[in-house]
Amino acid sequence: MLQVTPTAISKIKEFISANKVSGCIRVTLMGGGCMGPSLGLVLDESRPGDKEFEIDGLTFVVNDSLLDHTGQIKVDFIEADDSCGCGCGGSGFSISSEKELASGCGSSCGAGGCC
Repeated sequence: MLQVTPTAISKIKEFISANKVSGCIRVTLMGGGCMGPSLGLVLDESRPGDKEFEIDGLTFVVNDSLLDHTGQIKVDFIEADDSCGCGCGGSGFSISSEKELASGCGSSCGAGGCC
């Protein structure tokens, strides 16, 4: 139910090493304002109701109820060439879901795109 690309794994490990931080990587629902909700990553601890995924030495957690709403989640890292096509123009994590998230009043670049 969670796929993390090798590029995303590498960038997360770089961040953890450079900032000397620890904890689980939580995939969570972030407020999106007029663009609607999106998925994001935060460092956190596992809690009751979470599903844990061990991937390449990293622990990812996602709340079970969020997984019910999203289906399969994919975490990737997009380089600055604007590969996602959403016009964000910079490198960053792209978190997408199998099921579309509810949208806001504006246009969005998809379910948890890189915007």
